[in-house]
Amino acid sequence: MTQSSHWSNCAGNDLDSRKLRDWMETVAIFSVVASLIFIGMEMRQSHEISLSQAYQSRVATVVEWNSALAANPAALSAFKKSAEGAVDEITTEEYEALSSTLDGLFHLFDNAHFQYEKGFVSEEFWAMTRESLKAQMSNPVANRVFVQKVNGLARPSFRDVVLSINEELITQRINDPNKR
Repeated sequence: MTQSSHWSNCAGNDLDSRKLRDWMETVAIFSVVASLIFIGMEMRQSHEISLSQAYQSRVATVVEWNSALAANPAALSAFKKSAEGAVDEITTEEYEALSSTLDGLFHLFDNAHFQYEKGFVSEEFWAMTRESLKAQMSNPVANRVFVQKVNGLARPSFRDVVLSINEELITQRINDPNKR
């Protein structure tokens, strides 16, 4: 074998090993990209499952609250009297029972607001929840309980929401005295 053919064989081997290395690097890059895509899909699926579980938990809590109200005749009576505008007919026992029951509802709304602030629920969900809170606060006893509660124990951002709704309801009553 001549020296020139020896050098061409070495150059050919060098070229083959470089091609092989390039292909291996390309395969490795595609493997990393595929792994990242898979991890991203897994994370998204986990996030969706988490959101679903949180929604299910909120629904269960609402059902529990409704059941607790229905199972408490004194609280139910006070809620009904308050909704009908007969607040003066509510006994102390009824008021205390309803106040205690509303405590759970207050925390349910506070939790929904916290979930919204942290990005776990959509703007649409929070808007519906805020309207539900406003509807509850249109009940005079619920309004009184919620406003008293936020002045002592609420997170500042939720306190602002409750006080804002209270102002909206006051303005609504001033502008339309026929509405509660």
